Formats: sequence, structure tokens, C-alpha cells
Amino acid sequence: MHPVSISLFVTAAFIINVYGHLGYEIAPKWFRNSFLFEILNTSVHHNLHHSKFKGNYGLYFRIWDRVMKTENPQYVAYYDKIQEQRFGCATPGTASQINTISDLSPNTGNETTDSPWQLLIVNVRPSKKSCYFL
Repeated sequence: MHPVSISLFVTAAFIINVYGHLGYEIAPKWFRNSFLFEILNTSVHHNLHHSKFKGNYGLYFRIWDRVMKTENPQYVAYYDKIQEQRFGCATPGTASQINTISDLSPNTGNETTDSPWQLLIVNVRPSKKSCYFL
């Protein structure tokens, strides 16, 4: 392989890995309503893997967890809750039912309240911006 190809791959892999383990969601508001949301991972998606210890194994692509049926069934509701806290708007019918990461199922009994992943909800800043989810 060409050294430039390897360098580009390593750089992209590093950036995605940092984003996946960031513990803070930085995806823009429009991402939720795009086709990319159905394919690509978010920081919230992978952080659920670390907090629940079951499911959401993919770091790059969400689609593999969906195909293998390992995606947490409440991931979308939790993602919407995070975005509601970030942008000050809710996606109808999903965000209001999740308050903390421990509200998600399935519970494995291995969750700890000291986990740094528990800070995911606390670290987001609400905003007074208007909501434009469709």
C-alpha cells in the first residue's frame, strides 16, 4: 500500500475512535434526520456499549449492530434526549421518556453509578434555539 493511503486510514481511524469514546455528543442537529444517522455511529451509540456492557459493539457503523440485533432498543430515544438537552428541543415521542442512562434497558446488573459514561447527560448544555426536527 502507498504510505499516503495508510496515513489517511490511520488518521481517519484515530478521529473516529476519539469521537466514539468522547463521552460528549458533537453531532449537528441535522444529523438525526439524515440517512447517515441510520448507518454511522455516534458518540452516544458507542457510549451505551461502555455503560451497559451489552450491545452497541460497532465503533464505525451502526448498521452492523442493527443487522446482528445487538443495538440497544432505546438508543434512538436516548440520542434524542441528549440532543434535546443540547439544542433545547425534543423529537416527538422519544426524548421525554429517558432521564438518565440507567433508564435504558436491557439492564445487565453490571452498571455502576461511578462510570464516566454516566456523565454523558450532565455534560450537555441546553440551548434556547428553536427545534427543526421533522
